[in-house]
Amino acid sequence: MPPTNHTNSTSLTNQRTKPKNTHLVIAVWHPFDQWRPPARMSNTLREKWPRMRVDHLQNLDQLEGALKDADVFVGYSIRPKQLAWAPHLKWIHSTAAGIAQLAYPELIESGILVTNASGVHSHTIGE
Repeated sequence: MPPTNHTNSTSLTNQRTKPKNTHLVIAVWHPFDQWRPPARMSNTLREKWPRMRVDHLQNLDQLEGALKDADVFVGYSIRPKQLAWAPHLKWIHSTAAGIAQLAYPELIESGILVTNASGVHSHTIGE
């Protein structure tokens, strides 16, 4: 299934920021620690794009402050109240295969690009 895109390609080109002007927030918290991204993921991003601001939150207590100037959000979900904290958000990547938790009017009408992890384990499961 292709990524869900609520904007057209022209507006995406206009919204895209360069790494030095990008703030990425990673906020995936789950009691099962294997579902949480390891620190090496954010460290690798920082090494590859040292001028990009990467915030890898260890819990959701810091989410409101981190979203204030975030361009990209990576996490399972972002609720309508949390979306309101993120006026500069351009892209949400859900770590879940499904995105039903993101199908609410505020997000659908926002023009924010939404992608997901659908198919990420399909080859492994097939074997």
